[in-house]
Amino acid sequence: MKRISPLFSAFSFISAALVSGLSFDNLPAMAQSAGCGSGWNNTAAKVLTPIASNQFRVACGEHDICYDTFGKSQQECDKAFHNRMLSICARDHNTILGRPLRIACNGRADAYYTAVRDHGADAYRKAQASAKAGDGLYKIANNPPIYHLYGSGRSACWVRTAQGVEQRGGWGSVRVVGGSLQNLVRGREYKDRC
Repeated sequence: MKRISPLFSAFSFISAALVSGLSFDNLPAMAQSAGCGSGWNNTAAKVLTPIASNQFRVACGEHDICYDTFGKSQQECDKAFHNRMLSICARDHNTILGRPLRIACNGRADAYYTAVRDHGADAYRKAQASAKAGDGLYKIANNPPIYHLYGSGRSACWVRTAQGVEQRGGWGSVRVVGGSLQNLVRGREYKDRC
């Protein structure tokens, strides 16, 4: 049976108590690109430890961007966040002497992941609602066609020519989104050609 150090056990207990004791109500839920900034997460980061806040800043920023990407699932974003934090722990504490620090770091990563998984649904929903496609030009990531959403949310079409893209605002106005065509045009009358 693996022995867990008393320091790690104490930290895990304190971290879990702090995370579960935080009030997630009435806190802003819009993701911000500053990292660990989807509202409540900034507070959790400061309470858990300043080291974790700085150490996981990149992972937090990527998590916020994922929440803000229309069509990404919360589970997908939260799991990617957890994996990124664990990879940061492995990178930062990759020696035999660093093993106790890696175990503690993994514990912080687990606490952050548990917090967003269990309490991030409201932040995710608000970020997705804000990211939902409004009128304009869109391209689904890893999919070449450009789609024009127009009519105040009522219509959508496939822009088949470069000239068509230029007439509707140009290449600089094309927004790349995650998800599928079905998610992008949901609730709109879709035409196969503009």
